[in-house]
Amino acid sequence: MTHCPTCAETRSVVAQLGERLPGLAIEVVDLERPGVKAPPEVFSIPTYVFNGAVVALGNPYVEQLEASIRRHAPEPRE
Repeated sequence: MTHCPTCAETRSVVAQLGERLPGLAIEVVDLERPGVKAPPEVFSIPTYVFNGAVVALGNPYVEQLEASIRRHAPEPRE
């Protein structure tokens, strides 16, 4: 959002996460775009959601975010 004081940092965290987890599909939701609504899990910005679970509020260190995502990832099937 244009009035978001932390969105530049959020874009940096997301870019770093993309480098650390290249197979992860990442979507940044711009709540200022017409017709865009926040997912039901989002009640503040930034909120990081993975598989329907909030994994971080605010901007965590990318290492913390990666660890949280890995904890919420489904176990690989053999």
